[in-house]
Parts: sequence; C-alpha cells; structure tokens
Amino acid sequence: MISPPQLLLAPLLLLLLLLLTPLVAASEDYYQSPSAFRAAVLKTHNRYRAEHGAVPALKWSSAAASYAQGVADRCKWSHSGGKYGENLAAGHQDVASAVTDWGDERKDYNWGNPGWNPQAGHFTAIVWKSSSSVGCAAKKCAHIDGAGFGGWFFVCEYWTPGNVMGQFKQNVLPYKKGRRWMGSPASMAGSTAKRDAEAEGEEDR
Repeated sequence: MISPPQLLLAPLLLLLLLLLTPLVAASEDYYQSPSAFRAAVLKTHNRYRAEHGAVPALKWSSAAASYAQGVADRCKWSHSGGKYGENLAAGHQDVASAVTDWGDERKDYNWGNPGWNPQAGHFTAIVWKSSSSVGCAAKKCAHIDGAGFGGWFFVCEYWTPGNVMGQFKQNVLPYKKGRRWMGSPASMAGSTAKRDAEAEGEEDR
C-alpha cells in the first residue's frame, strides 16, 4: 500500500522525469546530427581564436574528423600519437560545454612567460595561430578505459598541430577586449566540400 507522502512524491518524480528527458534527448541529437555538430565545433573554437587574434577562422577537415572518429571509437582515454594536434574530453553533454572547458584554461596560462603548460594545453591547441583546420568526432561509450566512467567521448584533431616548443609566443596571443568572431554557424558549415579539399591539401604539405 502506498502511503500519502509517497502518493505526493510520485507526481513530482514523474514531472522531473518529463522535464529531464527532453534535455537528454537534445544532447543526444546535438552529438548525432552532423550539421549541428560541425557548426558547434567551428563556432566555439573560432570564438576563442578570434578573442586571441588567431585568424582566419579554422576550417573543417573531413580527413581530421575521420581520424578523430577512429580515436573516439576506441573509448580509451589516451592520446593517439598521430600527426595531428589532439584534444580529448569526456562526460560533457554537448560540444559547446566541452570546448568551453578547454578554452577556459586560458586563466591558467602564464602570459608573462609563454610556453608549454599542462594546465592550459587544450586552450593553447585551440588558439594556436598557425593551425588552419579542425575535425572532431564523438562516441557514446559504455565505459571509457582510463577515465573510469562512461558517456560521450569527444575528440578534436588540429592541423597544423600546435603546442610546439619554442613557438608559443607567436602562436598564443593575449586576449584583447573588443575582438570578436563575426562568423555564423551557417556560414561556417556551408561549402563543406570546398573547405575539405582546401584543408586536406594543407595537410599534405
């Protein structure tokens, strides 16, 4: 028999479930829709890059994205050691939150002594001025080996790779108030084939 307090609690639990379900579904769609995924990657990356003078904006590379998918599909929390620069993230419900976590590492970067900082390595990979293209992928893993939990495993690959010793000063520029990326997700997601050809040509150099 259900007691009166339990009778009151049941509708509240049902309401909470109904409220949370669309949020979970939305995050699933965000990772699984190729166009929304690509637009979110470019928008969030290029916002940070513009704030730090890393222009022009990154282009999308299908070759890098394909490589990133192979890394993500392993569900293993370790860098691949390939030719690209690489950022990994796990447990985020959408692309923007993962890239924002990386970008916000700028608060830990030593601007007075530019160089490699393991606490800010994701950030410096994002804003590395010499990088010209990015490709990312995600995989929903039951368990991510090395992370100790399951969830979305998000991988981004950058060309040319950043975080090169001796090149931080000219590639990781300070934030300047008023800098803003003027692109839009629609403009960045358009003409994919042309951008892919350009990016893949750059990778072969």
